[in-house]
Amino acid sequence: MSTKDTHTRRTRGDVAVQVSHGSRSGGVLKDLTARAAYKAAPHTRPWLIAAALLPASAATHYLWGDPGIVPWASAALSISGAGLTWLTWKVSPRRTLGRLQATLSTAAASSWMVAGTIVGPTQRPLLDIGLWAGGTLCAAWNLRNIVGGAGDGEPGDGDTARALFKRLFVRHGPEAGVNVRTVRGVRAEPNKVVGTVQLDGTDTTEDLQGAVARIEAAASLPPGSLTVSRNPKDASAPTAVISNPLLLEDPIPWPGPSAPGESIAKPLQLGLFQDGTPCLVQIPGIHMQVMGMTGAAKTTGAGWTFWAEIGTRSDVVLIVADITKGKQTLDPAGPMLHSSITRKDTLRKLIDEWLPEWSRERLDRMGERGLITWQEGCGLPYLVLWLEEAADVFDAVDPDKFGVLARMIRSAGGTLVWSLQRADHTQMPTFIRGQGGAFVCLGVANAHDAKWGLSEAQADAGATPELWANRRPGMAYVDAPGVPPTHFAIPMRFFDWGKTNEERVAAFAAHCQKFAVEKRGCPLDPATEKLLERIRQAEEGETVTVTITGNDGEPPGVGDVVSEYLTIPDPNPDITADPEAPLEPVPDVPLGGGTKLPPKQARQVLEEKIAQMDGWVAPRDLRDVLETTGMTRQWLQKHLRRLVAEGRLEHNPETGEYRLVAAMAAA
Repeated sequence: MSTKDTHTRRTRGDVAVQVSHGSRSGGVLKDLTARAAYKAAPHTRPWLIAAALLPASAATHYLWGDPGIVPWASAALSISGAGLTWLTWKVSPRRTLGRLQATLSTAAASSWMVAGTIVGPTQRPLLDIGLWAGGTLCAAWNLRNIVGGAGDGEPGDGDTARALFKRLFVRHGPEAGVNVRTVRGVRAEPNKVVGTVQLDGTDTTEDLQGAVARIEAAASLPPGSLTVSRNPKDASAPTAVISNPLLLEDPIPWPGPSAPGESIAKPLQLGLFQDGTPCLVQIPGIHMQVMGMTGAAKTTGAGWTFWAEIGTRSDVVLIVADITKGKQTLDPAGPMLHSSITRKDTLRKLIDEWLPEWSRERLDRMGERGLITWQEGCGLPYLVLWLEEAADVFDAVDPDKFGVLARMIRSAGGTLVWSLQRADHTQMPTFIRGQGGAFVCLGVANAHDAKWGLSEAQADAGATPELWANRRPGMAYVDAPGVPPTHFAIPMRFFDWGKTNEERVAAFAAHCQKFAVEKRGCPLDPATEKLLERIRQAEEGETVTVTITGNDGEPPGVGDVVSEYLTIPDPNPDITADPEAPLEPVPDVPLGGGTKLPPKQARQVLEEKIAQMDGWVAPRDLRDVLETTGMTRQWLQKHLRRLVAEGRLEHNPETGEYRLVAAMAAA
């Protein structure tokens, strides 16, 4: 039976590091004992020093207590005590109280030592004075360690954040070749310590970033414990973060979606940084590159977690393409995706023609609304196109057209994500990398590969994904909107979906079924409906016949009415017929009534039917509306969603049924 992770403190060199571990570290009893011993150590030190004076003075009295020797011995001990007292004053903290306390303690101990040498430490009242004065001084030091010493950052308060920073940078910085004047603004948080490092003016932030590995080695810290980032207000005072790499040693279970039913404008929660803070990324307005070697969990870690969060939002369309692994990647996610693409010709059409046309139509609609960028509540769904195994994608499409699309689709309310093993010129056109703006780099094979997956800011701050390779699946560096600059080079770990691959697939598939497209009810604009229909027809091998919509979002002709009606279930499945019986003659009645009404009249017919609704009604129950108007099921679904958005209808995503809002029905 596993034990919950317990946070203890271990000392590595001069620095106390927060460590997360469980039963495998030796058991709860051992952990608690070690923690108690470490915590008690600073408080026992004064008492041990005071107790040591008794045998020490007994030894000097035995050696030098004779009347002929004791004058010389007492004089020598007095001179030594005075020298130690002066030295204590010089090396003690500059704050007056700490300096006086340390100096007084040294003087008292030296004086008692001289007296004990002359008369013997057990003689009264010398023994009584020693017990009273020594006990008082020891208690004062305990009080200082607990309460008063937290801000000094000097000897005697080694468990404080300021002491940790000062020892790490002021002591070990010069050893690593960087001169640090002092530290300031230090604050301790549950899993990290943050502060400002004031350089002496001869070194730069880049110099300190380059010395991080040497400082970690000098302080015996685990690799990756220290991160240094630029201070936008002061080039001589970079921000440093000390965190715990062992916090992410074990996978982090998927906790569930962070904001189901909310807008895609709200950040996605993807995992945890090694300082314990959540990794939040905002999607709108960016393109993103995801890179990592085989086995680093690009798909099951980064991909699935991104899709799982995107697929719970109310105003986003998610399309995923994998022309290499196909259904192996896409089948578990199928219900949650608006479209999935496995055919190379479909993807080529999508990049070369359909998405540029979609972008132009969307830009026109946004211009009508006075929007220069997509924003929450604008009435148009956001679109995310995720490209798995993107190296094969870039082989299949025209890179110049892809670059043009990347510039256009961002303004139209769309994001492109390309996921691949190595983003160098052998796998993709390098100019496309500059179209991104967001970078997710998982484990890579070596430092040469790392430079293709990291942003410039991450590389400068010392990010080292080559340390993980594929031995720590899901570990990554993230540079994207929503992530503060101080965390660009702090490792994070994506949520894990299970302990085995079977568990992962089952858990992810269950999530995708729970948030299936038809249950979310994301409203679609005409341009997006047309795009999705084109993809569906192309993937199913049909001839793509979708035409440009008119003013009301309807095609000029009747549309593919036959295929729509063929999908309507048998209204009375209990009635059977002999397939060998001769056919009876039937009148030739055109489907949909044969005549399509103008959009305004068609809407009026639907409005009259809606006003007569009693209880829950499925779209198939409105078949007579389609027969009367000559419209398509897509037209019907669009206007039902519009009525839901206007607050006139309620929608049950579980059954796909609609009913009048109670207030409307009562009226």
